[in-house]
Amino acid sequence: MDIDSGALLWRHSMTTRPGAAALTTGGGLVVAADTDRNLLVHDVATGEVLFQTRFPASVQGFPITYEAGGRQYLMVPVGGNRSNAVYAFALPR
Repeated sequence: MDIDSGALLWRHSMTTRPGAAALTTGGGLVVAADTDRNLLVHDVATGEVLFQTRFPASVQGFPITYEAGGRQYLMVPVGGNRSNAVYAFALPR
């Protein structure tokens, strides 16, 4: 959604409900997850899926992003009945 006009820019339908809070970054990414264990990273301007992966359990809580040593990282908390983990991804430069 365009913050100034309120116009809908793009939409991504999921087969299940969202599983975590969505995250947008200053670098133009939207991070979203569903309850079927999928993580999706979209281009904020076009909605194009830039990266997708499926975890062994659902994303829980809030994905975060941070910068260290000049590189941006994405951390995603994943958990469920059998496993709890935090997955970290280095974003392309």
